[in-house]
Amino acid sequence: IVWGDSVSDELGVPFGYVRGEKKAHGVGRLVEGNPPERSHALLVDDTLFTGTSFLVAKEALQNEREIETIGAITIATLYAGGTRAFSDLLAAPTSSLVTHEDICSSAKVAGLSM
Repeated sequence: IVWGDSVSDELGVPFGYVRGEKKAHGVGRLVEGNPPERSHALLVDDTLFTGTSFLVAKEALQNEREIETIGAITIATLYAGGTRAFSDLLAAPTSSLVTHEDICSSAKVAGLSM
């Protein structure tokens, strides 16, 4: 939530987030905050591993607010096929700041491997 809030503040766009599961009380939705209906969303998360959280978020935004996902960005990806393969699955461009390979390579260059 912190990353998404910070990015939305910097870009000057509305912020909302998608819960992992619906609350048992209140309105019982996954989408929290007040993102405008029928708008566009950039999904932001710290890690892309299985992609489930991105796919759940995309579906919830579409179903609950008619919001189209136009892309996803993550700090690190461990997704097996990388961001290109996940972009195909999400049907939206996906970007990551670093990959598992980047982290391992940096550790080796810094002499931190055995």
